[in-house]
This record gives sequence, C-alpha cells and structure tokens, in this order.
Amino acid sequence: MALYIDANAQAPHCLHFFEISIRGLNTKGETLPLYGELVAVREDLGGAGADRFAVIPADYLLDLPGHPSPPESIPKIDPAPAADFLKGTYQTERRQKCQEERQHFVEVCRDYLQKSYNARLRAAQDRVMALRARETGSPEVAIARQRAENDLADLERSHKERLAGLERLAIARPGPSCGERLCCARY
Repeated sequence: MALYIDANAQAPHCLHFFEISIRGLNTKGETLPLYGELVAVREDLGGAGADRFAVIPADYLLDLPGHPSPPESIPKIDPAPAADFLKGTYQTERRQKCQEERQHFVEVCRDYLQKSYNARLRAAQDRVMALRARETGSPEVAIARQRAENDLADLERSHKERLAGLERLAIARPGPSCGERLCCARY
C-alpha cells in the first residue's frame, strides 16, 4: 500500500489495481488467454451504493506525487467489494465482447469448413463411384476403390471432429483476477 496526494480529490479514496483476463479454449480443448488488462478501480471511502466504485484509467497514478508525511498506520481496506464490483461490471462486459467475437469467428470458420467439406465430399464420392464403375470391368481396381471408400470415411470423421473443435472455440469465460491496492488521499 502506498499513499499519494490527489489535489483534485474531494475526499480520501483508494485505488485498487486488478489484472483481469478472459480465457477460452482452442479446438483441442486447451485453455488459452483471449484478453487481459490491468484495470484500476477507484473506491470512494465515504461513498455508498453504486457510486462508491468506478473504473478509471490504469495510468491514473502517473501524475500523483507521493505523500510527504504518511501516517504511521493505515487502516486495513478490504479489496473484495472492489473486486466484486469489477467482476460484476467491467469484466462481465469484456467477457461478453470476447464471447461475441468468438461466436462470430466460429460462424465464419463453420461456414468455410462446411463449404470446403461439401466440395471435398463430392470429389471423394465421385472418385468412389468412378472406381466402382471401373471395377465391374477390371477386378484389380477393387483395392483402389476400397482405399477411396476409406478416404471418404476418414473425411466424414475428420469433419465431425473439426465441428466439435469449433464448438469449444465459441466459449469465453472469466479468468482468475489478482489485485493490489494503493490509497490516495487529499490532506
């Protein structure tokens, strides 16, 4: 905890700094960071209700001078209410935005995957049918036809796996937050 002088403050306040993150999954189900930010929450020590907390720019402290004669002891300040405010407002908004972006990305990928799959499926089916037609006159083509049918089955299995992987991409969830606080006061 550190004390600074904020000449523009009407009353003592605390600044709580939190690192927030939004996480998601890749197509293999592994967790990866989607968004991260250092967020400052101002807590008006005399305030109550919804106006008690506000998200402010994280570089707020850059222009504040240190307190020339800080008091010997500082009362403990619980950062939990500020963390709850942050989680219930700003982090929730950021998670929602990430969720929307991920869902749009998944829709674009799913559309491309489906079009690509349909083209590959038609080509594989045409190859199997052509080999079946040739097989009636040339029995040695049976091995090539069997391989083409196996390729077709692999294509269908791969398509299902990729669609399942895309569903994992659509999720964005809040990551762990950690925070520290600095007190600013006008004396």
